Amino acid sequence: MLEQLSFIFFNDSLVLYNLTNYDFQESSSTIFISSIHPYPLQVNIALAVIGTFTSLLTISGNVLVLVSFFVDRQIRQPTNYFIFSLAISDFLIGCISMPFLTLAIYKNQWVLGSFLCDIWLSLDYTICLASIYTVLLITIDRFCSVKIPAKYRNWRTKRRIIFLVLLTWFVPALIFFISTMGYPLYSKKPNLSTSDLQCDVQWNKNAYFNLG
Repeated sequence: MLEQLSFIFFNDSLVLYNLTNYDFQESSSTIFISSIHPYPLQVNIALAVIGTFTSLLTISGNVLVLVSFFVDRQIRQPTNYFIFSLAISDFLIGCISMPFLTLAIYKNQWVLGSFLCDIWLSLDYTICLASIYTVLLITIDRFCSVKIPAKYRNWRTKRRIIFLVLLTWFVPALIFFISTMGYPLYSKKPNLSTSDLQCDVQWNKNAYFNLG
């Protein structure tokens, strides 16, 4: 099992709830919990079944949102591009974050090699932070729509909304692909430990790096 690793599932495309106190470290598919040891085979099988079911549920639910966006022209309003982006991020969590994590938990180690470990960690953190940024944009969008409706309606063009959506993906990708793949070169410690094959980012163990 991945050391200090569990999984979290949330689908905020269909039900938007208060995430103002949500901590980013808890948004990733990897939550670091102390003193976790390999589970018995029966528990691993149960976790694999639950993880697979949850992943399929996440994918199918967000596919419905994406299909609705493309099929119904009335839905394709500028403000709904945020919902579209949120559905993409949750869809990718179901396709990328959760299946690989479920496999790692079932096998009690990462079995896909160092390169895929780096890619998975980078994508996982990127997707989750993009999702959080999108929820923040939705909150700001709703606030401005209520407080300054006329002025904000004129400002909220399709081009500007698309730019903001792209920005919510570009910034996390820039941060986490550089840090996840670059920090091991600096620290000389790979994300995939050679001793027990645990896939975990190294930068989260450096307090100064996290503060930066």
